[in-house]
Amino acid sequence: MATAPLSGFFLTSLSPSQPSLQKQTLRSSPTVACLPSSSSSSSSSSSSSRSVPTLIRNEPVFAAPAPIITPYWSEEMGSEAYEEAIEALKKLIIEKEELKTVAAAKVEQATAALQTGTSSDKKAFDPVENIKQGFITFKKEKYETNPALYGELAKGQSPKYMVFACSDSRVCPSHVLNFQPGEAFVVRNIANMVPPFDKVKYGGVGAAIEYAVLHLKVENIVVIGHSACGGIKGLMSFPLDGNNSTDFIEDWVKICLPAKSKVISELGDSAFEDQCGRCEREAVNVSLANLLTYPFVREGLVKGTLALKGGYYDFIKGAFELWGLEFGLSETSSV
Repeated sequence: MATAPLSGFFLTSLSPSQPSLQKQTLRSSPTVACLPSSSSSSSSSSSSSRSVPTLIRNEPVFAAPAPIITPYWSEEMGSEAYEEAIEALKKLIIEKEELKTVAAAKVEQATAALQTGTSSDKKAFDPVENIKQGFITFKKEKYETNPALYGELAKGQSPKYMVFACSDSRVCPSHVLNFQPGEAFVVRNIANMVPPFDKVKYGGVGAAIEYAVLHLKVENIVVIGHSACGGIKGLMSFPLDGNNSTDFIEDWVKICLPAKSKVISELGDSAFEDQCGRCEREAVNVSLANLLTYPFVREGLVKGTLALKGGYYDFIKGAFELWGLEFGLSETSSV
C-alpha cells in the first residue's frame, strides 16, 4: 500500500496496529463520503390572467406633448404587475405606430419609476432588530422547549468534539453536522487551519487546543475543509514571496504552504479550480500533521484517549467526507 510523507509522518490506509515503542506513524482511515440521494422534483405554478394595470391609459393620443402615462407605485403592485405593465406598454407601441417615439420614452420613464418604487418600498435591513428577533425565536423555539438540556449546560460543558472550521458564513459546523449545544468546542478561522506549536506566534490557537484536550477532555479533534474556500484560493494565488499585499492573510495561509507545494507538483497543469479543490483537502491533512506538534495531543493519541479526524464539506454538491488518522509506535526490531 502506497504511503506519502506528510510533515515527518505518513498518510496510508487505516489498518489495525499493535501498541509500539519507537517509530511514529500516522495513517489515514478509509474516507467515508456522505452523498446526497438523487431525486427529481417538478413544480408548476399558474396565475390567473389580470387586466391591464391602471397606469396605462388605453386610448389613442395623437398630440406628442399629451401624456399617455402617469406612473405610480403602490404596495399592491408586485413583480408580476411590473412585468405586465412593461409588456402592455410594448404591445401599445406595436398597435399604435404613431405613438412609437413617445411611448418608447414613456417605457423608459415607467421602468425607472417602478424600479425606484420597488427599491424604496422594501423594508431596510435593521441589524439590531434582526439580532433581537433571532434571539426571540431561539428562546421561544429552543431554549424554552429544552429546559433539561439548558439546565445541564448551566452546570458546565463536556463536549466530545473539538472542531476546526472555516470562518466562511456558509459552513457553520453546528448547522452542517447538527451539533447540539454542548457537543462541540469550535474554533473557526480563515481556511480552518491549525498552525504548528508556537507559544508566541499562535498562542490563541494553542490555548484553545490545550484547554480542549487537557481540561475539557475532548475525545476527537476534527478539522473540516470545504468547497469554494476563499482562504485556499488565496493560498494558491498569492505569490508568497515576502512582498505581502495584506496585513494578516498571507502570513496566515502560509501555514498550509506544504499543501500548495504538493498540489502544484502533482497538478501543475490542471485548471486553477481543480488545484484549489485538491488543496482544500490537502490543507486539512497539513493541519492534522501540525496538531502532532502539540505535546498534549501526541500524549492523548498514544494513550488512546484522543483521535484526529479530517473532514470536507462540499456545499455545492451537498456532500461530506470524513477520514481518520491512526497514530502509534511501531514494534522494536533487532538486527
